[in-house]
Amino acid sequence: MTTKVEAKSILDFFPPELFEKIKAKVLSLNMGPDGPHMYHTVAGRWLTHIDFDAETEAEILEIAKKTFGNDNLKRAGFHTARYQKQNGIKPQLWKHVDQSACQYSLDICIDKTVDWQLVADDKVFDEAPNQCIVFSGNDHMHWRPEYPTEDEDKYVTLLFMQFAEPDHWFFTQKDQEGFAENSWKSDFKFRVQYGYWSMPDYSDGRPICECCDYRHVASFEDKYQAEKEYWDALYGPAKVV
Repeated sequence: MTTKVEAKSILDFFPPELFEKIKAKVLSLNMGPDGPHMYHTVAGRWLTHIDFDAETEAEILEIAKKTFGNDNLKRAGFHTARYQKQNGIKPQLWKHVDQSACQYSLDICIDKTVDWQLVADDKVFDEAPNQCIVFSGNDHMHWRPEYPTEDEDKYVTLLFMQFAEPDHWFFTQKDQEGFAENSWKSDFKFRVQYGYWSMPDYSDGRPICECCDYRHVASFEDKYQAEKEYWDALYGPAKVV
């Protein structure tokens, strides 16, 4: 199923008071060189799940429903990340589609000291605090250009909010079982539509953390070729790139 979402940018996405409340919660998690979170070396970021108080969660959900024009949306995964060069490792976001319940995606800039654009559905977006990129992570290929600075003190902090329909496997199947059974299919979707496998760039010899070890994806080619008619019918037609 393809989600009917137009990739677009919205300035001043949250009301000021709500944004400051969300920002304070994100920054309280202390992502960065001195914080408690793991640095993901392949992506060049600190990443963690985030929850808000019930009132804030309800406000966010209502805003998401209005933004996407869909009253059926349910909250899926909320995560926040701080991208920053560390020990010579530059952040990267390679061309991909998301694997989890990311039918309706909100990518919100929280804080930044460097400009790093997002490309979604072939549209290039700048990001400023409280600016939101609205798109479908499951359907729109998205990525970022080369990280623009060598300065290891510069960073960008982002909030990712994902929503999905109630019949999405994320809600109908047990979380881990559902992910194991369904997430890898997005790799085949990408292969059908773009003609190659979505993988990070490991060419600089960066350490490979388990969370972003996509080297196994290359082994899917034999399965794809053996079942090409099935996958092409499921996820075609191919997109012009």
